[in-house]
Amino acid sequence: MHKYSFIILLILSLAFVNTLQAQRKGINQTLSEHYFYNEKSDSSSLATIFGQYKDSLVYVDFWASWCKPCLEELPYSAELAEKLAGRPVVFLYLSMDESSEAWQKAVQKQPFPISARHYRRGLGAAQPLLAQLFIYSIPHYLVLDKAGKILNRDATPPSQKSTLKYLNKLLKGK
Repeated sequence: MHKYSFIILLILSLAFVNTLQAQRKGINQTLSEHYFYNEKSDSSSLATIFGQYKDSLVYVDFWASWCKPCLEELPYSAELAEKLAGRPVVFLYLSMDESSEAWQKAVQKQPFPISARHYRRGLGAAQPLLAQLFIYSIPHYLVLDKAGKILNRDATPPSQKSTLKYLNKLLKGK
């Protein structure tokens, strides 16, 4: 038991140190250091990816094909996107799959919104970024404002009715 307590304390300490480093460097520099891959295996920094969708609200979903709770949320995400169709909202899916093949199969099989944007980075490589963003489990959701800045690091999942209300409120500018 004592051995496990030490390991847990060590992991929490490392996450805290990563968080302090991110705060010192600034989140934009941190986002510029982490690359994700699209379906064509082209890489882009997370800062570049987020910057592509300026003038739109961005709902970011951190997920993986092997994550059952992630997959259970996807139909709700498609429904949420349908309710917000025609409005300046982008649904961005960042997969933590190590395997490109597993990720691409899941993208084809699962009920993603038609307009969804997909990127992948393996969970192992993404760990420092996740710790800096205070993401300790998936699924996890972020909301970016129309300037591409993180507005909410701990957004509610698409299955919660409050998510639609929250996004509508942001779209109205209130």
